[in-house]
Amino acid sequence: YGSRLTGGGFGGCTVTLVARENASGLVSHVKAEYKSKTGKECFCFETGPAMGAHVLAMDDVKLS
Repeated sequence: YGSRLTGGGFGGCTVTLVARENASGLVSHVKAEYKSKTGKECFCFETGPAMGAHVLAMDDVKLS
């Protein structure tokens, strides 16, 4: 659906939003294209959305 380059001044990476069923194909394509253009391997991983920033009540925190 979209992609954003982040940290470009230090090597960079992309955060890409793609349908789950297309993720492995996209990863294969990115790795192949990166290798063909740079001669180097790239690292890719899949992740999913998380709850993000939110209020955490201190009584929910267990201190050990």
